[in-house]
Amino acid sequence: MEDKEKKKQTRDTTKEVYDSLYKEKVRKENIRRYSIISGIVIVSLAVILLIYFLVIGPYLERLSKEPKSFDVVVSLAYGDVKVSNVILGSSKGVEIGYHLKEGDVIITSNDSECELKVSHFSEIKILENSVVSFSELITKTKETIREINLQSGTVLSLFKGKKPNERLNIKTDSGFASVRGTYFYVSSDNKKSKLVVAEGKVSMSPRLKNLEEVINLSKDEGLKSKILTMQVDSGIFVEGGKKSEVTPDTSKKAQELIQKDVENIKNLVAQGKNISDDALANLSKKVSEIKDKLNLKSYDASPEELGLFKKDSKVEVKNISITIQIGSIKDYKSVIPSSDYLLTFSRNGVVYVSKAGVIEFPLNNVYSAIAYKDDITVLNSDKDNTLSIKFFSTSSTNLKKEINISEVSKGIKVIGNIVRVDDNVVVPTTKGLLIVNTVNSNMLMVNVGKINSGITLFGNSLILANEDGEVYKVKLDKIGNIYSLSPKEVIIKLADVGVKEKVSIIADKDGSIYIVNKTKVHKISDNKEIFVSNTPETYYEPILLDKELLITSGDKVAGIDKESGKEVYNIQFDSNIVGYPYVKGDYLAVNTTKRTYIYDLKTRKELSRYDIVGSASYIEGDKVYIVSGNKIFVASIK
Repeated sequence: MEDKEKKKQTRDTTKEVYDSLYKEKVRKENIRRYSIISGIVIVSLAVILLIYFLVIGPYLERLSKEPKSFDVVVSLAYGDVKVSNVILGSSKGVEIGYHLKEGDVIITSNDSECELKVSHFSEIKILENSVVSFSELITKTKETIREINLQSGTVLSLFKGKKPNERLNIKTDSGFASVRGTYFYVSSDNKKSKLVVAEGKVSMSPRLKNLEEVINLSKDEGLKSKILTMQVDSGIFVEGGKKSEVTPDTSKKAQELIQKDVENIKNLVAQGKNISDDALANLSKKVSEIKDKLNLKSYDASPEELGLFKKDSKVEVKNISITIQIGSIKDYKSVIPSSDYLLTFSRNGVVYVSKAGVIEFPLNNVYSAIAYKDDITVLNSDKDNTLSIKFFSTSSTNLKKEINISEVSKGIKVIGNIVRVDDNVVVPTTKGLLIVNTVNSNMLMVNVGKINSGITLFGNSLILANEDGEVYKVKLDKIGNIYSLSPKEVIIKLADVGVKEKVSIIADKDGSIYIVNKTKVHKISDNKEIFVSNTPETYYEPILLDKELLITSGDKVAGIDKESGKEVYNIQFDSNIVGYPYVKGDYLAVNTTKRTYIYDLKTRKELSRYDIVGSASYIEGDKVYIVSGNKIFVASIK
C-alpha cells in the first residue's frame, strides 16, 4: 500500500516537474517570439521614420512653401528678361509659357520686353528697364483683383475685363490706378508716377500705404474689400486721350489727411474688435475728400505720350482681330500649307496671309478652306447650322457666291479637306464624294466606298484610301459642266494601311505616291510598293521636297530620302513642334512650344530664332510672319 502511494507521489512530482519545464519552455518561446516581433516593429518604424525625414518630410516642406500660380502666362519675351522669386530665392531667364507665381518679380533690361496674358484675354506689356511684381486677391464677394506693383519702369495694359467681378490695380511707390477694362499705361520713377489712357476710363489716385497696412493686418475679407474700394474712391477718373500724374509728396499728404482715422481702425483690428459702421463711414468720407483737397486733375496727353501705344514691339507687330486655334476642329488640319500663302482657321473665321498682306474672312464653324487661283473656297456651317460652300476673292472679304449644300449633306459627316478642280469643289464625306459645280450649283454624290484618308489630286484623278487598306484612284470625267467619277481603280492593297488610323496621301510630280500611316511611309509607283520605311511617329501631313519627305514628330523634323526611304537627317528642337513646319525655297520655319525658328534646309543650320510661341508661319522675301494668339508678328529673317 505504501509502495503504491510512493509511486503515485513520484508520478505526481514528475508530472509537476515536466509541467513546470514545459511552461518554462513556452514562456521562453513566447519571449523569443515577442522579441522578434518587437524587433521587426522597431526596425519598421525606424525605416518609416527614416523615409519620412529623408524623403516625405522635405517633400511636404517644399510643397508647403511652393508659391501658388496665377492665371497669368508669359506670351512673349524679347532680350534679357528675368524672373526672380522672393519666396523661393530663385532667379532665372523667363521662358514663353511660364505661369507667374506668388512672389515673382519680372525684370527687363535695356532693349528688352515681356508680354503677359491674363486670363487668356487681357494683355500686359512690360517695357524695357522695368521691375514688376504681381499679386492676386479673391474677395469675399468673389471679385478677382489682380495687382501689379511697378517698382520702376513702364507697363502698358490692354485689359478687357470681360467679367464684372474682375479688376486690375497697378501700384507704384506714389500712385494707384484701378481699372475694369481699357487700354492704358503707367510709368514710374523717383520723381512721379504717370498714367496715360488711350481708351476707356481709369481711376488714378495717390497711393495710400497706411490703408494697405489695414488690409495686411486684417483677416476680415469684407473689411479688406471695403478698404480697397476706398483707395479707388480717393482718385479721379482719367478718360481716353488724357493723363494724370502723382508725386511722392502728393502720396505723403494724402496719407496725412486720413492718418488719425486709419490708426484708430488699425488699433481695433489689432485688438480683434469689430469695426463700427460709423468708423468706416468717417474714414470713407475723408478718403473721398482727398481728390478735392489735393486738387487732383487730368490733362490732355501729348502726341508723344499717346504715341507709345502705337510704338512697335522689338519685332514688328501686325494686329488682327483673331485668336488662332490650331487643331481645335476635330479631324481637320487647321493650317493649309503652301509656299505661296498661309491659310489658317481662327475663332472668327479664316485668315489668309500672302504677298499682298493679311485678310480675315469672318465666318462661323469652318470645316475646310482652300485657296484656288484668285479665290478662297470655304466649307462652313452658319449659326443656323446651314452647311454651305462660300467663295471669296483673295483680295477682299466681300462674299462672291454661296452654295447651300444642307439638303444633300443631311445625316452625313465631312471627313477631310475639300479639293478644288476647275469649276468643281469635291467634298469628302462618310457617304462618298460630294461634287459641287461652282457655276450652276449642280451637285452629285458619288459612292466610292468608306474613305479613310485625305483626298489628293493627281492630274485628272483623285487618290484615296479606305479602311481595308486599298489605295485607289478615281478618274474625274467631265459631263457637261460637272465632273463625275469613273469606277475606282485599285492601285495597291496594303494590309496595315487605313485599318485603324487615318492616313495621309501625297502625290509627286513623277507619278509616285507616298502614303504616311503614323509610323510608316509607303512609296507606290506603277501600282507597286517600292519601299516601306519606319519613321518617327507623326500626326501631320509630310511636306514634299525635291529629294526628301519632311516628317514632323514630337520635337524634331526628319528628312526621309524619297529613293531609299531612309532617314538622311533630323533637326532637333528644344520643345515639341506646334502645327505644320513651313518651307519656302531653302527656308524652314518651325514653331515650337517655346519659340519660333528659321533654318537653312541646305546647310540645316539655324538662321534666326524668335521668343514667340506661334501656331503657324509664312515667309515672304526676307520677312517671316508668325501667327501667335491674336497677332501676326512680322520680323526680319536675318
